[in-house]
Amino acid sequence: MSTVLSILTNLHNCNEAGITFFENGKAEEVKYGELVSTTPATAGKLRAAGVKAGQHVVFQITKNRPLIEMFWACIWLGAIPVIAPPAFSAVDAERVNKTICYAPRCFRHRRRANHAVSTQRKGDSGR
Repeated sequence: MSTVLSILTNLHNCNEAGITFFENGKAEEVKYGELVSTTPATAGKLRAAGVKAGQHVVFQITKNRPLIEMFWACIWLGAIPVIAPPAFSAVDAERVNKTICYAPRCFRHRRRANHAVSTQRKGDSGR
């Protein structure tokens, strides 16, 4: 039986197809071969931050390419990606906090200026 991860890894030499998205009115594409190459490093950063298979990883990323990379890194680890909308207001932030409450043992991804992966366990200080 094929899994989403096995399908992606079988596309490691595929540089003709990928995921297309629009950013600032311009079509961009992440090739599947590129994803297979970059995903393990991002997954390794998540693992180093304490993310384990089966855990929910809540992340808010406004740019498409980093969002796609984070999604596939979660899949690579066996974690459960939870894409939350960006919090631009107090109401948005409350919605995200409710999402976090429903995800047992979740980690919340926070992107820093240097793009390092940093996560915090629900209930830890610094939220």
